Amino acid sequence: MVSRLIAFAKDEGIVEQLLRKENNRKETALHEAVRLGDDELVTELLRADGALACFPEEGTSPLYLAISLGRVKTAETLLTSDEDISCGGPDGQNALHAAVLRGPKLTRMVLEWNTNKNVTTKRDISGRTPLHFAASLAKGRPLGQRRAVFPQVLEANLAAIYQPDNDGLYPVHVAATVGAKHAIELILKNSGGSSAGLRDAKGRTFLHVAVCNGQVGIIGYACGDRSLAWIMNMQDNDGNTALHLAVEAGSLRMFSAMVGNRHVNINLANAERETPLDIARCKISPGLFYDLKSQEEMIFRTLFRIGAAWGTYRRGH
Repeated sequence: MVSRLIAFAKDEGIVEQLLRKENNRKETALHEAVRLGDDELVTELLRADGALACFPEEGTSPLYLAISLGRVKTAETLLTSDEDISCGGPDGQNALHAAVLRGPKLTRMVLEWNTNKNVTTKRDISGRTPLHFAASLAKGRPLGQRRAVFPQVLEANLAAIYQPDNDGLYPVHVAATVGAKHAIELILKNSGGSSAGLRDAKGRTFLHVAVCNGQVGIIGYACGDRSLAWIMNMQDNDGNTALHLAVEAGSLRMFSAMVGNRHVNINLANAERETPLDIARCKISPGLFYDLKSQEEMIFRTLFRIGAAWGTYRRGH
């Protein structure tokens, strides 16, 4: 039936007008064929109009749709067409944003197709590059899959390590948020370690971000790596070190990892002139305690016994 309709359109000289006609979602008949997963129909439409995959000029492209649906064969058909097809998606994303979330095979296909299209550097409306997306693949994915995707995207454009999103988050911060240790290791290795000191809009390093998100594994990794000693006492816009935040969170595991590193300064004061000891004291709830009943109490007693200093303000504060 599609072939007959195309034949009628040819007789009238309106093939392109018919096939490129958009519905209310700015989609053509090719989008419907992709959504159905009918590769024969996709081929028939492209044979009739080789440039059909270039439409719409703005919005979700057939390629993005095919990749987001995980249709490998359909995506391959589109990528091997002779035309310079569109790879755009919703909210400023492109085909590579979708591919990294669908696995290494589709990611590799898009990267091999990407020659002068710069899909690795394009940001969505939130300022996130495909590397931000790849760095977030720590949870809900098989270990082998996420370890295969991230190196592909990273190697395709190392400069993306230094591209922040609209919140000032670099890929290393995103990786720390979800506990993607493998991604952090690759980022640091390929940046000569300099990316460890990158700060987000709040002035926080990836270590701060790891503490804020309770990623004990990342904190333990950072504290156990001697090459990262220089970031242990970096302070955010509020003057807080990672130790301040760990004490504020009341997590004994995070606190232990931090205070066990001899490079961590336990007496630095933040913008409120509070040291970790001050914060620990304020975290203890009023009431009667028997021995070491709470994590907050244990954190406070530990700091007190190892000689941590109070802040410089009136004691009745």
